[in-house]
Amino acid sequence: MTSTGKGYIEKDWGRSFPKNYIWIQSNHFNDNQRSLFFSYAHIPYRRLKIRE
Repeated sequence: MTSTGKGYIEKDWGRSFPKNYIWIQSNHFNDNQRSLFFSYAHIPYRRLKIRE
C-alpha cells in the first residue's frame, strides 16, 4: 500500500439498496487504459436470496 492513493467512501440510505455489499473501483494506475472494478452483494428477493 502507498500513502499517495485516492479514496472515497459513502453510505446509501435508501431501502432498495442491498443491506450488505462491497464495491471496489480503481483507475489510479500508470497506464490510463486500465481500471479495476469488483462488486459483491447479498440481495434478498421474496424467498430467493441472490448473490451477485
